[in-house]
Amino acid sequence: MAAKGRKARILVADDDPSLRSFLKTALAYWGYAVTLCADGASALKRAGSGGFDLLLLDFRMGPPTGFDVLKSLRNRGMQVPVVIMSSHLPEDIRVACSGLRNTSVLHKPFSVRILRKILIRHLATR
Repeated sequence: MAAKGRKARILVADDDPSLRSFLKTALAYWGYAVTLCADGASALKRAGSGGFDLLLLDFRMGPPTGFDVLKSLRNRGMQVPVVIMSSHLPEDIRVACSGLRNTSVLHKPFSVRILRKILIRHLATR
């Protein structure tokens, strides 16, 4: 987790430029340092280098999908909190996410209140 006094670093990966922009604005307003990625490949590369306190990953971006990025990081032993965002998440993926430590699902469209609640829950121990 982030050291005390340092802004939490959040990686946002989504193929929708308007959602990336919205999330960057909201997260920066709340005091987080934000890195943006437009696809799964760049998200996997950036997240794989470490240094992030939380990842917000779109399920349907590609390739790879947000869930593929999550699985790859977990296979490497990385336990950074991950929030999978999706307007439609297949049941098997939802169940798989619920069984993974440090993983949440955020259904689109979402309110900033729900987003903030999830962030606080995952970053409370930093």
